[in-house]
Amino acid sequence: LTRFQAAVRNSEADALKELMSEISADDFSFDTLAVKIIPHSGTYITEGDSFRADVIVAAYSTTKNPRLLIGEVDTTAGGTDVKDADTSMVTYNRGIATYGIRTSGLGEKEWGGVIQILKPNGNWAPYAFKHKYMVAKPSLVVSPTAMNVFYKGLENPVDISVSGIPSEKLSLNVEGCSVRPVNKSQGKYEVVPNEENKSKEVRVTVTSEIDGKRNSYPALTYRLKTVPKPNPMINGKAGSLEMTKSELGTIKFVSATLEDFLFDLRYRVTRFEMFVSVGGKSQSYTANGNQLTTEMSGILRSMKPGQTVIFQKISAVMDKPGAKARPLDGNIIIHIK
Repeated sequence: LTRFQAAVRNSEADALKELMSEISADDFSFDTLAVKIIPHSGTYITEGDSFRADVIVAAYSTTKNPRLLIGEVDTTAGGTDVKDADTSMVTYNRGIATYGIRTSGLGEKEWGGVIQILKPNGNWAPYAFKHKYMVAKPSLVVSPTAMNVFYKGLENPVDISVSGIPSEKLSLNVEGCSVRPVNKSQGKYEVVPNEENKSKEVRVTVTSEIDGKRNSYPALTYRLKTVPKPNPMINGKAGSLEMTKSELGTIKFVSATLEDFLFDLRYRVTRFEMFVSVGGKSQSYTANGNQLTTEMSGILRSMKPGQTVIFQKISAVMDKPGAKARPLDGNIIIHIK
């Protein structure tokens, strides 16, 4: 038995010697195995999307640091030279190279270079790589749920953003409204509801498209409202007024102003009536436009203290293409003192 054991040991030694002889000077030696997780699309995943990652076992040496060269790789001749290689932001610890840089500018960034591993024969084996990452603004979203309003006929400004996704990859759709990109790269749009739209609410949907894959996010509901009517005014005043006869002579036109509104809108009066009652006789005079007619001005000059003039049935149009004239609420009543 001892003789057989010795023969087996000799055969084992010969086999190991033969196997060792197959290991060339180009083979790498590693002393550590570690599990590495490589996400397909980063670690920030939006709701409804899927997380995918490659899980591998990586082998490396903790006693021999690699060399990491950052820069553009010149592969024109099949080589792996790095143009203007930068190593200033690279650190090493137990066989692992770490690269870090402070980001500047928004959007997708690409970087790469070559990592070199030392062979047992003293030569360096180069491996080129490329990588991308996304730089986005820290986002704070405050949603005033009671103020989600679109005004009919106006260019309502809308900003859209989805954390972790560049704005140029997003698109906006609002049912029953026209949508115009103002600056797509910054997520800025204008939504214009048709003035004839009878709906009280509309659904706002944002969609992203990355690498050919479309993803829709939960829709938001916005209310549709009609722009309030402006107030008819004379000499910057509305409602019931008192004027002297000399002040009455300064009236040249009727205006319309929408005060304390979110949008800076201008209006032009298109029609009004002037009603006077003198000596028990009532008479109405009509003007098409905002200017008083010559006849109206003459009537005002002839009026006396204690009499009253009323500007009524006033219509105005918003100063923008396609706007329609609307009858305004309220009259301007002037008591002559």
